[in-house]
This record gives sequence, structure tokens and C-alpha cells, in this order.
Amino acid sequence: PNAIILAVTAANTDIANSDALQLAKAADPYGNRTIGVLTKLDLMDPGTDAGEVLLNRVYPLRRGYIAVVNRGQKDINEDLSIREGLRKEEQFFKNHPVYSTDRNIVSKCGTKILAKSLNNILMHHIRDVLPDVKQRISSMMSDVQLELDALGTPGEQSRNSLGGTLLGLLSKFANNFASIIDGKGGELSNSEGDAKNLALVELFGGARINYIFNDIFAASLMTVGPFDGLTDDEVRTTITNAMGTRRALFVPEIAFDILVRRQIARLESPGIECVDLVYEELQRIAAQSEPKELVRFPFLKERMVDVVSNLLKRCMSPTQMMVQNLVKVELAYINTSHPDFIGGARAVAAVTNRQANMEARRTAELPASGTTAETPVSQANSNYFNADTEEEGEPTPYNENSGGIMSFIFRGKSTPLAERSNPNGGPPAVVHLPSVPANMKQ
Repeated sequence: PNAIILAVTAANTDIANSDALQLAKAADPYGNRTIGVLTKLDLMDPGTDAGEVLLNRVYPLRRGYIAVVNRGQKDINEDLSIREGLRKEEQFFKNHPVYSTDRNIVSKCGTKILAKSLNNILMHHIRDVLPDVKQRISSMMSDVQLELDALGTPGEQSRNSLGGTLLGLLSKFANNFASIIDGKGGELSNSEGDAKNLALVELFGGARINYIFNDIFAASLMTVGPFDGLTDDEVRTTITNAMGTRRALFVPEIAFDILVRRQIARLESPGIECVDLVYEELQRIAAQSEPKELVRFPFLKERMVDVVSNLLKRCMSPTQMMVQNLVKVELAYINTSHPDFIGGARAVAAVTNRQANMEARRTAELPASGTTAETPVSQANSNYFNADTEEEGEPTPYNENSGGIMSFIFRGKSTPLAERSNPNGGPPAVVHLPSVPANMKQ
């Protein structure tokens, strides 16, 4: 945008089809920097002239046209000097019947006029853009000076000086890494290389690691439900398998351990993923911690990146193993003594308290003394328990016609005595088992 375009066109051709003007229009659509230059006016047919073009009436340009006559091939072959060529051009315009009579055209003819116009345009252009150029130069010099100061001054290339320089670079890298972890790494360089305060734009360093632990990892743990992936059929099958060959009065504890261990094992995957996320973040922090002086030593920078990356990789495997061991520790011993764990005693106590509250509420609802209360059906028939007023409940296991504790096991039914199955005495009848199903699921 700071260049002047000279659209040179032969005067003995159609100016509307000039390639130079078409290209100039593409580069300068408004014509602020384009000057039309007409050549070969001495080769035009007799009786023709370029007066209309010079008056800017055929193909208008904002800066107009200027006509020149250059040396021809014959003049070059005859070794005509430039000074003689300019004198010959001046005589051509003075003796021409059109270019010498019109004052508006005379001021636009000749190489001297072209040079004077270009000089005026250049002076005005310099005057307009000089303040901006000075400001840009000052800004560039300031940036370069800051970069030079960051790179440091060149010192002696002795062994001791190189060792001190290396130690200083490593110390700066370690300090930058620790500062970013602690949240003190204020102004860092972004990927485009411009100095930018990342603390105002995004989370970085230790804040990102804290976000990974408290927002990503904790949220993933909270989404793990205690019954996710467990169906009622699987629970029943696990309980039945834990009973073995006998029917237990209560739920076996081994079934609880099997189900709980299966759910605890699901916590290992989020832990491993958390380790991977922290590893990636530490690599990013290492890239942000590189001192600016490392630009002077590209091989040292490459070597430092490799060493830090390998160090993080070596620490990643033991960390993943530690997470796995923590899960294994929880799997090895199910802590049922935890305050948040509701065991059998607390569950029974909760049921007892609920029944006591119901009895107290029922007693409060009884009619006043001196009236005979109607006996509920469930209390009138003492041979049944859990009986409502409309339907009969199950027989109580301790009536006088039952078989004692065996009647309780058989849910209130009478004990199947041998005398009842075989009136003549002897062993009971043989019970035939049904066929075993293909899938043994409870």
C-alpha cells in the first residue's frame, strides 16, 4: 500500500484494453496510487493524438496521465545518450500542433514532468506516513531490545563460563516450573510467541491440576452408583451361590463381600485416567517453564525437553501402580466398622425404633378409658401374624398344632412327619428332584 504504481501503456494502442491498467486496478481499486504513463506518441498515425487520454476523458484516473517519448531502437543502436534523448523529446512536444498549443496538455508532457510529479507524490507520501513509520520502528526496536536482554549478553566461551550458564538455565527452568505449580507464574508466552498474561485468559499450572482433582476426578467418582451394573437377578444368584448346599436364615456375608468388591474395583479406572490427565498437564507446564535464553541453545532446549519428558514417563508407571494398590487395599478388607456403614445391628435398631414409634402412635389413637375397644382381627386371631383386617395372614409359627422351630423354617406350615407320609411307619417317601435348568440363575 505504500508503493506508487506506474501503468505504462503505448499510445498507439487501445487504452481501454491496456493490461497495465487492468493489473493496476486490481491492486489499487480506488486509483489512489496509480499514474498513467503514455509512451510511443511519436509512432502514432498522422492526424491522431492522445489529447483526450491526457485530459483524463477516455479512461479516468485520479492522478491522471503523463506522456513521454523514449529513445527508440534506432537511437539505442546509434548510441544516442540519455541527455540527447531528453532534448529530442522536448523538441517533439514543442513542435507538435496539439501538445504544444493546449496549456492543460503541455503540463503533462515530458519525462521531466513525470519525474517532478513523482517527486511531489513521494514527498507528500513520506510526510503522511512518517509518524506511523517512526512509531513502528520504535516499537520493533523495543521488542528486539527486550529479546536481546532476555537472551543475555555473549560471554567468554570458556569451560567454566559455559558450566555457569548451563547451571543458570537449569535453575531458571526449575524455578519457573515451581512458580507455575504454585500459581506465581504470571506472564507467560502463548503459542503465537506474543507475551500474554495467561492468568487472565485461562487456567494454567497448579490451578489446572486442582481442577482435574476436584472437578473432573471427584465428579467422576460421584457418578459411580453403588448399584450400577447390578441387576436383581445377579444379586439373587450371588446370594444363592454363597449359601452353598444349605438354606441360610440370613443373607450370607460372603455375598455382600463379592458384590461390594465388584463395585470397588470400578474405582480403579477413574484413578488411572486422573493420572493420565495430570501427566499431560505436567508436560504442558514443562513446556511453559522454558527460559527465553534457551533460544540461543536449540540443542540444549531439545535435550532438556527429552529429559523432562522421560522423567515424567518414569514417574507415571509407579503412580498408576500406587492407584492400583490403593484399590487392592480396599478390596482386601471391607471395613464394616466405618461410621457411614449401616450394619445388621444398626438396621435392626432402625426397624425396632420404627416399630416402637408405630406402637406409640397406635396407643395414642386408642379411645379413652372406660370404653371397650374393638379387638382388631389380627389380634383376635392369634394363630396368624402380619394379618390385615380384610385378608388372612400366614399362620404363626408357634401355635400348638405346629412343629416348633421347623414350623418357623417352613414359614408356619406343619412339620412333614414320617407317619403322615407313610401310615404303616418306616422311612419317608423318596422325593424326586426336577431336572436341572441349563442356566442356573436364581
